[in-house]
Amino acid sequence: MSQTKKGNRFQISFKENIQEIEIMNYMLKKAEIMGISTYIKMLIQKDMESNK
Repeated sequence: MSQTKKGNRFQISFKENIQEIEIMNYMLKKAEIMGISTYIKMLIQKDMESNK
């Protein structure tokens, strides 16, 4: 028996979708310069420093 995929259970507004796309596009532009893993590590490091 095959299982059917269930759609997203949470309502996501159009505005939230646009914000997600803008964030992803920005991240991809930064990743072109320095690599995605390096960029993510930098973001995590900044977050850790701000939470100290």
